[in-house]
Amino acid sequence: MSLTLSVIVLGSGSPIPYEDRAQSGFLLKFGDKPVLVDCGSGVLRRLGELGDELGLQAINDIFITHHHLDHMADLLPLLKARWLLGRRETNLYGPEGTKALLDQLLKLYPYLDEALRVNVLELDEEARLELGGLEVTALRTVHHIPNLAYKFAEGVVISGDTEPFPRMGEFAAGCRLVIHECSFPEGFTIPGHSTPRSLGEALAGRGIAALVLVHLYPPAIERSDELVENLREAGFRGRVVLARDLDRFQVELRRG
Repeated sequence: MSLTLSVIVLGSGSPIPYEDRAQSGFLLKFGDKPVLVDCGSGVLRRLGELGDELGLQAINDIFITHHHLDHMADLLPLLKARWLLGRRETNLYGPEGTKALLDQLLKLYPYLDEALRVNVLELDEEARLELGGLEVTALRTVHHIPNLAYKFAEGVVISGDTEPFPRMGEFAAGCRLVIHECSFPEGFTIPGHSTPRSLGEALAGRGIAALVLVHLYPPAIERSDELVENLREAGFRGRVVLARDLDRFQVELRRG
């Protein structure tokens, strides 16, 4: 039996505005069940551009990789939009501190605090859960603050923000689609973020079919050919895609 996971890139950009790119956000569809991963600035607009294809009412589950603004700035606007559309309850998953942060934000808007019901589940290293038949696994990454990468159905990985490190290669081994940040080209040394050579070394030889590069700062976009070349030089042999907003990917997985 096969399982189809569809992925839409809602935001491929970074904290710095450039071209027509929203900040981080990804929509996964498993059958008729949508799951949102991250919701940086511009993601709510991208969801609106999908029109009748997906109503906000259907997004009951939201995963946050970490608490930097470019990954969650649209969280409260999204929750408010769902409330206005008749959906008061949402499930929110994230790293340690997610509940305390949300509580603080909602206190700034008492009417939302009273109106919304957000069920928060904080996830630890290697946490596993199941959402209507969709298995999700978490991995703690290397960033300035706690960040979780997520793996869906053993086939799709979304990294959040991270330096490349060996455990990411182990976590993503055999996946059909890995959506990984590659914030800067070679020549930049920015702790907590990825450049292509070290990313290629971490993922080389892991049987990854396709690597989609996201969280792209302007220099990475302007030197996109170099990113691919450097990944190849480091030994990564799968397909490489520099994401643009609203790019779509479909992953067929075998089950049973």
